[in-house]
Amino acid sequence: MKSALVLLMIGSLTVGASESFSHRDWQVVCDNTHTCRMAGYTEYTLDKRYFPLSMLFERKAGAQSQIDGYIQIAESGEESDLQSLKNRSMKMSVDQQTYLIDISKKLPQTQTDILINALSRGKQIEFVYGETYRWDFSQKGSFACMLKIDDYQKRIGTVGAVYRKGAQDEGSVLLPKPKPVIHAPRVSSDSKNGRIPPEVTYSEKERKLLQYLLSKYYAEDGAQSECWMNGEEAKETLKVYRLTDQLAVASQECWRAAYNFADAFWLINTKPPFEPRMITQASGLFIAEDGTLRLAISYKGRGVGDCWERDEWVWNGKDFVDTLYKTTGLCRGFAGGAWDLPTLVTEVKVEDMSR
Repeated sequence: MKSALVLLMIGSLTVGASESFSHRDWQVVCDNTHTCRMAGYTEYTLDKRYFPLSMLFERKAGAQSQIDGYIQIAESGEESDLQSLKNRSMKMSVDQQTYLIDISKKLPQTQTDILINALSRGKQIEFVYGETYRWDFSQKGSFACMLKIDDYQKRIGTVGAVYRKGAQDEGSVLLPKPKPVIHAPRVSSDSKNGRIPPEVTYSEKERKLLQYLLSKYYAEDGAQSECWMNGEEAKETLKVYRLTDQLAVASQECWRAAYNFADAFWLINTKPPFEPRMITQASGLFIAEDGTLRLAISYKGRGVGDCWERDEWVWNGKDFVDTLYKTTGLCRGFAGGAWDLPTLVTEVKVEDMSR
């Protein structure tokens, strides 16, 4: 009966697309390579001596792929106790059997298999450190999330399923996909202003024309628009950075909120009539360590732990293309989140512009 209810709760999936799903104390995120990550959390309390704990299981698509397991403890409570805890082993108790575990590294495969088996069978899982700390790990939502992975990776009814095992072999399970490859040029920076491209300067007439063209992206009289801050104020923040002899990227403040902000970025011709085309909203333009030019935005969520999500684009010589999207999950007392849970991953190959 429980399995039938879980199936109804999952709903349908678009196989091959990235996927994100959460239920109670568990969450599943599958990326564009068909790798799925499942994170679970202890129930949060306001106890000063309580350290939130989280488990992460990661599985790639394809037949006979193993499940990797990790455990993490939040940096909260009494710092001296936390440091002592992180530097030592703790005990894991499953079905009246006790195991020593090291939370500083990936769990051994045998311990990961024990945890997955316990979750799929609804057995009690408890972690203990010394005489003070004890976690009765929550399984609320774990059945739905395990079944979500099986459904997404087309394992339901196979011998390799996480939750809904069967007698079928894994000949028709979802196959892994390679990361999309993005070829990006290495760009030069403006040494005066740090890791950004050189700025373009315009005459007063040219600047006013560009500001006028960009003002059309701002709200007037409360109307819906890409940017909703005051357009006249935004004009004062206009900056233009050279990409090539023919192309540049323009930026202006776009919106501000209590915990987040974003500038708007346009791809423009370096000379009038400019013909701006909005790329995206982002919090910054920068040259990454690999020498590529990127746009990125990080959103700070609210709640216990202040979760984050991050989107990133890279300049490929013609346009900015999406190269990364990830969140930090449910947080549950973890400052900044416990894990990186991407839905989009890519491989950026850097090329010299002089080629």
